[in-house]
Amino acid sequence: MKPITITAYTNDAHIYDMFKIESAIKHLPNWFKDLPKTYSTSIGNEGRSLELPVSTMKNCPAVMDYLSRPLVVRIPYDLSFRCDDGELFWSAPSERIASMVSQFGRMQKIGFDIGHCKLATCWELVEPEGIPFLFTDAYYNNFSKNWRATQGVTNFRDQHHLDINISVPNNQEQTEVRAGDPICYLMPLSERPVKVVSKLVSEQEFNWIAEKRNKKFTFIDKWKKNRKLKKFN
Repeated sequence: MKPITITAYTNDAHIYDMFKIESAIKHLPNWFKDLPKTYSTSIGNEGRSLELPVSTMKNCPAVMDYLSRPLVVRIPYDLSFRCDDGELFWSAPSERIASMVSQFGRMQKIGFDIGHCKLATCWELVEPEGIPFLFTDAYYNNFSKNWRATQGVTNFRDQHHLDINISVPNNQEQTEVRAGDPICYLMPLSERPVKVVSKLVSEQEFNWIAEKRNKKFTFIDKWKKNRKLKKFN
């Protein structure tokens, strides 16, 4: 089966070396790696039970597909969050990193009463076929944490930018994301395997790729208008 090929561009040598976008199977949570495939139980008749193996989650096809088929996106920096009365506050190791976080204002998410922001990943993804990908939380890596990656569907033919939306509960304790944490899975809505080719490029080339599909030329529906204009041209 022909693989879906994604080219991932960055102009940051540190991110290229340390935080490549890879198959999720390379970043299984430790608890799952340590989990045996079976455990023993003994339900018998007349008090004469015999030990027999029973499957654990490691034999669940739905869980295994979810943990092996997508790509994983890892956050390349530390961040601390807190949401008070719908307003999100954050701290980062530097001003440059702090500027890579952008908040959704209250008027953009009326009724969605939690802290909500976009985290830049410093990657631009290009996939020429337009295969749709589902953004989904890396749940099994983060099930005990009180932040979540919000979900959505996109393709990397008509837009290349890779920002991850994060939701933080309202009026709770400070929460943290650590550099290298898997925060999001990109699940291909296709049964074909996915191949990622990573490239370190100059700032000029990176900006050209970023602006090619992300230039702000309209107030709303930029993504749809990009597609229509491309077909017309």
